Amino acid sequence: MNCERTSKLAAYHDGELSAAEAAEMESHLLACLICSAELADLRGMSLQFTQVERPPLSQIERHRVHRALDAIMERAVVRSAWSLSGVAAAVLIVGTFWLSQATEPVQAAPPWVDAAVYAHSLGDNAQSPAAQWYLADASQRSTDPVHYLALLERKPEALDFARPLENWPLPECFGILRRRLENELSGLGTR
Repeated sequence: MNCERTSKLAAYHDGELSAAEAAEMESHLLACLICSAELADLRGMSLQFTQVERPPLSQIERHRVHRALDAIMERAVVRSAWSLSGVAAAVLIVGTFWLSQATEPVQAAPPWVDAAVYAHSLGDNAQSPAAQWYLADASQRSTDPVHYLALLERKPEALDFARPLENWPLPECFGILRRRLENELSGLGTR
């Protein structure tokens, strides 16, 4: 004859039941001989396992275990690398396809070009959202040459081509310095 609570005996023996379930199982064990005998068998088997002497692993066996674990880990890393490279390839293919379908972009004018001149050069493309934004923002752009000093620090050649700097009255010492630098640099950067 079997008891319906024998399925919970292993959990009770291992201490996996809650306090209420453990208390209920203890009261059941006092009344049920089948469960008591089954629990005694579990305890006896656990005792036998604890008393068995484990043979020590030889150096060769330890090496085999380590090699097997390393192989498992390496397979997992390789599998992850293949998955990630597959995702990257898919993104690259989709991005390439998407970019090939895009229309020809409108060349943005450098910040020192007047918006009116740029709008005239756009022609029919002036209706694009980017052109509308650029033209709407033109009223807030500065044409004061001092505004472009940071640009000149990074790109001194802008002095020759930047429209706001075209008629900038510079002191005579600047002209002398410019000619001296042009002579020293063997004509590099001359007008």
